[in-house]
Amino acid sequence: MKTVSLNSEDLLPLIEETLKLDSSFNLKVKGNSMRPFLRNDLSKVLLVKPEDLRKNDICLFKYQDKVVLHRLRKIDEDKFYFVGDAQKHYEIVSKENIIAKVEVINNKNKEVLTKNKCYLFKVKLWYFLKPFRRILLKVLPR
Repeated sequence: MKTVSLNSEDLLPLIEETLKLDSSFNLKVKGNSMRPFLRNDLSKVLLVKPEDLRKNDICLFKYQDKVVLHRLRKIDEDKFYFVGDAQKHYEIVSKENIIAKVEVINNKNKEVLTKNKCYLFKVKLWYFLKPFRRILLKVLPR
């Protein structure tokens, strides 16, 4: 299978059009902001329409002229608070800026459903370990 590499701004219209057609979209992850759950150039995610959003969902959204893939941590009426798993600072966005949500994560050919109870337990544990994350990220493989 041939791989095509595009920057997120060029890819965005294709993702939006694909999701409008009731389809899903596979995306290779770039960046380290979602470590340890998503890893640069190793992780792939399956994007679907952003319906029924809940805390701890990973979403693709527009933020300050960028396209970002981060975890939803809080919903406050019409505001959605996102943060990368390896970051501290929140991005606050409105619903119309949310493009898609992640349904499946593929790390080294191992698929994980984002609704899986074991996966969600690990996510909650990671946030419980917030004071120690900087240390943990230094010892975890990139």
